[in-house]
Amino acid sequence: MLTKASRGHCHEKYSLEETAVRPIILADIATASPGEAPDSVRLLAEPTEIRHVLDGAKAPIHMFAYQLAADGMVVWDRPAQARTLYVRAGEVVIRESRFGAGSVIVIEGDAECTVRAGSDGADFIEFFDHRGPVTRRGGAVHAVPGGASPIVDRDGVRSSVYSDARCPGCGVWLHENHIRQPGRHVDLHSHTEDEVIVVMEGEMVVGARHLGPGSVLSVARDTLYKFDAGEGGLRFINYRPSRPRYLRHGESEPIDEMAIYDQMGLASATHALV
Repeated sequence: MLTKASRGHCHEKYSLEETAVRPIILADIATASPGEAPDSVRLLAEPTEIRHVLDGAKAPIHMFAYQLAADGMVVWDRPAQARTLYVRAGEVVIRESRFGAGSVIVIEGDAECTVRAGSDGADFIEFFDHRGPVTRRGGAVHAVPGGASPIVDRDGVRSSVYSDARCPGCGVWLHENHIRQPGRHVDLHSHTEDEVIVVMEGEMVVGARHLGPGSVLSVARDTLYKFDAGEGGLRFINYRPSRPRYLRHGESEPIDEMAIYDQMGLASATHALV
């Protein structure tokens, strides 16, 4: 069940009028509507554009895309839930530390954080679980610089785990997979946590939909789905609000996803406080 169109192949919009969570939502960063800053976020310098990629009651995880001009500034003022940022382009500066493309910043609940764009501006996305219970309020900000995450290359898939949910103050999960084999199939499966997938390169084929860079796939927990890599392969990031488990269709025992990466010999990234 696909409930919103993907970039370049269909242009229908989804409505946020319903309150029930949708199992699967398709969205796109480039065509998402601009809007106000989310809760606990203040803009200190203009111009800044914030696109509401996933919001409303029916999206289990909220996602916003920020485009900051040079020296643009955004402040997170003690949010209730942890916020996870992924830098797509440009550079952000936090307390004099600089983070370029591919960097991940985790703002824990109750933390205060000011992000300033570098001289070429900044393009980053923000994830958070707006429905989850507020159980982790660490008050710290930590990050993984772009290019600093360990990588494992196995069976034609390059993988990194930026955040493995072991952080006591946030508990969030974010990993990246780069499938280089054209047409590679990922079997029908589900996860125990809500998730958001963002296509970074190549193409994800979901049924008749071809999702290119900037496309977003929101999948509610326990929802079965499958996909294929496109002809040019596929690179994507995957966010979960807590440590997930993976269940293949037809099996009864889910697998801890970190155990999957442990078997591949992949250590998670080391976060540094900023």
